[in-house]
Amino acid sequence: MTNNNKETDSMSFSERTANALSKIASPMASFAKLPSISAIQEGLMSSIPITIAGSLFLILTMLSAVIPPLTQYMDSILNVYSMTLGFIGFYVAYAIAHSYGEKLGLDTKLSGLIGILAFFFICYDDVSAGMLSTSYFGSTGMFVAMVASIVSVRIYKFFIDRKIVIKLPDGVPPSVGNSFSSLIPVTVIITLAWFIRSILKIDLAVIVMNFFTPLLSGADSLGFYTLIMFLTLLLWSIGLNGPSMLAAITTPIVTNALACNAAAKVAGESMQYIWTSEFNYSYLWLCSIYPLLLLLVLSKSKTFMAVGIASIPSALFNIIEPVVFGLPLAMNAYLMIPFVISGTVGCALSYFLTMIGFVGKAFIDVPFVTPPFVAGFLISGDWKALIAQLITFVIGVIIYLPFFKIFEKKTLEEERNAENENS
Repeated sequence: MTNNNKETDSMSFSERTANALSKIASPMASFAKLPSISAIQEGLMSSIPITIAGSLFLILTMLSAVIPPLTQYMDSILNVYSMTLGFIGFYVAYAIAHSYGEKLGLDTKLSGLIGILAFFFICYDDVSAGMLSTSYFGSTGMFVAMVASIVSVRIYKFFIDRKIVIKLPDGVPPSVGNSFSSLIPVTVIITLAWFIRSILKIDLAVIVMNFFTPLLSGADSLGFYTLIMFLTLLLWSIGLNGPSMLAAITTPIVTNALACNAAAKVAGESMQYIWTSEFNYSYLWLCSIYPLLLLLVLSKSKTFMAVGIASIPSALFNIIEPVVFGLPLAMNAYLMIPFVISGTVGCALSYFLTMIGFVGKAFIDVPFVTPPFVAGFLISGDWKALIAQLITFVIGVIIYLPFFKIFEKKTLEEERNAENENS
């Protein structure tokens, strides 16, 4: 037997799991660090304040049923939605281009404006009676906004790198010089987008949506969602931030899903998507972290009780690092398995309950730190979310219990031995 085989045989289960996951995590991290991919993530993340603000006004539409005076302001309230979530594609076009320009060392303000210009010209071919349709400003245009922003800024970079620009004398202020240096690339970008949309009559927005719709439909499925939650928990179990590692894949999916659901809700249509980031955090830690916190607080172990009580304030706001690294849960052979299983089973069940209509779908955006048992109701307006959350929490406790008891017994023995040594 070789030394490598001996080393592998002597490794613990958690160490072998960590080694296996590191091989997967490395290429995922490299992919997420690509300038274009990270720019898309940052651009979408920067739209969160807008979507949350718009969602707060959507909550008012639900409250109108119990607060009748709100009804007279309904049109004005919905206008706020139209100017926030209804314009999300427009805002994303600027934010992604701005972020990408920064990563490529370009003028960020001009990069953002170029993203918006490309978005306009690639989406629109007709202005009727001085009016421009806003049909692509919302979730429908989100993916074309991503493509247009990245491609247009890359073209801008091409011209700047090759100095195909208008060069003004040295005495000209930098702001004026930068504006003129971008004249040629901006003209080329506008001309190219106009030619594609207005001369060739190619509707890139429709093509992009036709391409992404099957992907989104496949992604928002019980099987794929369960797989993503499993990987998220598995990565956390070895100390890696699962959501961050998978954000390059999940962020465009969940952001578009929420925007589409909000638009459908306002239009009085049935909502299509279940999986949103808000849906994740309404259930994920309730079934994987909260059961462990309960067992820690009720434990006979002084160490466990102290960690549990200290971790509750942060865990209430979806910050789980004190448990993961303070207990620790990460790389803990006793807790890794129930952590992954309870979270995966609980999330799959919550998806299934939403899929069959027991719980309403999410259409409201709330801050990441919103306590899960509050967020579940807020994002859907459905009180039955509390029942679903309670069910997943109880299942989590049941899954954790046998593993926790073994770990607790071992820890109590260590505490007793330590006390005997000190006495």
